[in-house]
Amino acid sequence: MNQLIYAPGEHLIAENQNAEFLTIQPGAQLKAPEGKYLCLTVNGCVHPAMPGSYHGDVAITVAEPVIESVYPSVRRKSEIPLEAAVSIKDGKLVEAQGVPAAVQQGTVTDTKADDVFIAADAPDFAGIVVDGKGSYTVNRARICLEGEGNNDFVGMGAGIAAIGDADVTINDSEISLSSVTRCAVHVGGTGTVTVNNTKMYNISPKVEMGNWSWGIAIRGTNRLCQLADDGTVHYNGCTMRSNGWGILSVDGSNYAHMFIDGCDMELEGAGSHGYGVFCIGPTDMHLKNTKLTANGFPLLLRGMERKGVLEVTDGCEIRGRRFALHAQGDTGSVVTIKDSKLITDKASLLVKGSTGTVYNIENTVMEPGNGQILQLIDSDDPGLHGTFVDVSVYDKADTYMEGRNLTEADPEDDITLNIKDCELKGDFLNSTSNLPALASKEAPEGLILRDAKAPGELGNEGKVSGKPPMMGDMPGMPPMGGPGGPGAPGGMPPMGGPGGPGGPGGMPPFMMGDAPKNLALNLQNTRLEGVVSSATQHYREGIRFLEETIREELSNVTQTPAPTVNNGVLVRLDENSVWTVTGDSYITSLTLAEGAVVQAPAGRNLKVTVDGAETALTAGTITGKIHLTLA
Repeated sequence: MNQLIYAPGEHLIAENQNAEFLTIQPGAQLKAPEGKYLCLTVNGCVHPAMPGSYHGDVAITVAEPVIESVYPSVRRKSEIPLEAAVSIKDGKLVEAQGVPAAVQQGTVTDTKADDVFIAADAPDFAGIVVDGKGSYTVNRARICLEGEGNNDFVGMGAGIAAIGDADVTINDSEISLSSVTRCAVHVGGTGTVTVNNTKMYNISPKVEMGNWSWGIAIRGTNRLCQLADDGTVHYNGCTMRSNGWGILSVDGSNYAHMFIDGCDMELEGAGSHGYGVFCIGPTDMHLKNTKLTANGFPLLLRGMERKGVLEVTDGCEIRGRRFALHAQGDTGSVVTIKDSKLITDKASLLVKGSTGTVYNIENTVMEPGNGQILQLIDSDDPGLHGTFVDVSVYDKADTYMEGRNLTEADPEDDITLNIKDCELKGDFLNSTSNLPALASKEAPEGLILRDAKAPGELGNEGKVSGKPPMMGDMPGMPPMGGPGGPGAPGGMPPMGGPGGPGGPGGMPPFMMGDAPKNLALNLQNTRLEGVVSSATQHYREGIRFLEETIREELSNVTQTPAPTVNNGVLVRLDENSVWTVTGDSYITSLTLAEGAVVQAPAGRNLKVTVDGAETALTAGTITGKIHLTLA
């Protein structure tokens, strides 16, 4: 019988050890030589080398880490050590950087891995890491990982991570996780990863990770798949399930690309509230023939600084407990939704704090549970380190901003919807205003807030200090762009997100588009039955400040049609379009082609006034304070 016993004290393990029985006594510490790490496997499964007794096929492997060079993921070059069962570098299997004992079955070569089974309940241990150049194929892999991760920005602890320039293909595999802050597939570098007919799951045992993500109403402890840097990923015919804060995330990206075709994705669970797909930065994301259901927002858009591209086409079915598409802090992205279906408990589209976003919607069914197709609202984004947002300002009336043009849409600043070949029932409301400029930057006495904590830790309750944490104090947000920790859930950019109206420490109220917007609604061969109007917005009765404990009240506003102040609404109908007005509508420009119809429902009469004077509708353009009402 081969037995290893480590007594209390420090033990340097210089070479691989094998035994049938292993005892690590309390107080014993196993150390690897400098620049290496230790990996304990028992019957092929990776475990932390903690005090305890182990028996079976026991191995202690001394391995070299994979050194990942991170460049666009963070704003200064750094090197991060990764631990993995299999390491591929420049088309070669690097045995010294892997743990052969952790590959329980199958074959691994320089070019492919067939039928491998990898299991680990140790933190940060990855299945397969592919770096450098060349091509690599993974066929019929089974990878099961448990334990907490530390940095999903760089693929630490991922099922499969591609971090170089390689072309990686994953076929007919299954990656199952029960983990925090680690992903099934990580794509970074400049390579291309294609994932075919693969099942990916992360059912985390934890439901909460602190409060730094509260500003986008996110809850949960994992992002299922991650895309970073200049990588490209294709998901074809895949099944994805998670109870975390996101399924497909883009973070730390430069110019990344994602293509999703024929997939089935679901984000559900008591502790989850997040997104299915997050388009952030100058990313282009394309969904085709895909079913996506999310407890939260199936599609989350945050173009940030440079334009993003989001396409939803070819029979996609998007279902969400809140909004189908939530645009927050976007700058000039182009959204295409064609031949698809959006079914939601609340509005189909929610837009806030955004500038210049264009929506091209064609032959699409939208079924909003609250009867509103579009809610264009003021931003209630607290900023990256904000701890509260003052929404009591909506008890006040907005006042006109001198010189503001309400009859033209600025493509760089305002929001445009081009809708073609649709049959729609629902409202389009614009409640943006100048009221956030009046929001308090000081928390009221007695308001209970929480400080952001590290992953896995709930925030500690206490009264606001008025001092936001430094950039490097944010979990996953490194000081000045260094590697840092696990990443802000939901994909916060490396140098911080937009400020909001109530952030302590003097956060400016207008950042990333937080100002009144005009709405341009253009109908082509479309039948619309509903209200199109400027509006006011209010939060639930009794809510005067938003903070972490009620994060789901973010964007949870009621809009009421009201005369225009700073929130212009411009409506255009082509010759084949019909707008049936179902209630008071306040707009600032109406353009009708010859043959266009604006009408009341059957049995009602439509009355139109312009600047208070009753006006008959004819082809052409009218501007001013236009009020359409039912007589």
